[in-house]
Amino acid sequence: MFETIRWRCSAHVADRRGAERVVGRVERLLPHTVEIESYERYAFPLRLLSPASRRTEA
Repeated sequence: MFETIRWRCSAHVADRRGAERVVGRVERLLPHTVEIESYERYAFPLRLLSPASRRTEA
């Protein structure tokens, strides 16, 4: 099982709240946690976390 998958996605959002809404929609579709690592105007790197990595971090 993977620990972390990183990818860069582009979204046409006006602010960080818009980016968080996009992440919320993606997270509802996937069985894993998705986080915003940083925010730039129209692109934000996301991190997809495996349930296995969450257990080892706790």
